[in-house]
Amino acid sequence: MYESWHNEVAEVVYETSDFLEDLPIMVERLGPERIVPILGYYFDGIFGVEEGGTVLRACLHYRLGLPSLLAPTRRCLIVDDIADSGKTLAHYAEKGIFIATIFYNERSIVAPNVWLHKKHDKWIRFELWEGLEDKGV
Repeated sequence: MYESWHNEVAEVVYETSDFLEDLPIMVERLGPERIVPILGYYFDGIFGVEEGGTVLRACLHYRLGLPSLLAPTRRCLIVDDIADSGKTLAHYAEKGIFIATIFYNERSIVAPNVWLHKKHDKWIRFELWEGLEDKGV
């Protein structure tokens, strides 16, 4: 990760290499030997919140051997890149669905069950799925 300026806004670039280093850590934290004693059951699949959770869902699908779901279930694992405001994840959290994210903003209305990094005051650009260039969107 490194700090950068983009369109006059300070940001942290979460590089592809950061993601590849974090993936085994996320797998360890979500592995059955860690989660099953807490929840009392295995996840029945994995659902990635569009757009940020798509890449993480695909990678964890292969690493954890979980079915990739087109719609969430009550016993699935929900993944997203960040719990920033928490508004996107609030619907799932209200239903008690297990949530994992790469980043967590302490001001989020939802605290993920598992997260890897705290978000501070800068925007986070995910190089692997957002790229480094401005798309003009």
